[in-house]
Amino acid sequence: MRQVSDVEQLEGLFTIVAGVIFITLFPKNTGNPVATLGFRYFNERDTYILSQRVLIDDPTKVHVRPHVSWEEVKRTVSCPRYLGLSFDAADHL
Repeated sequence: MRQVSDVEQLEGLFTIVAGVIFITLFPKNTGNPVATLGFRYFNERDTYILSQRVLIDDPTKVHVRPHVSWEEVKRTVSCPRYLGLSFDAADHL
């Protein structure tokens, strides 16, 4: 098993921090553009314009898609393959 360098650890840490910042500051949808922390980026008129432009650009977005459930998140996070804990067959020969 190879050692993980300090640069790779910093890259991983940066990725996690960037993901948390993105989740907390980015609005969930165009219909109600309020971030998780409560920041409101657009007024009512801007929200309407934003929603209409999204629908004009991609009419398939009229249909509401299901959100990712917490069960799916837990299953993904607990999978060793996605955490980089899988091993190559060559390592075990």
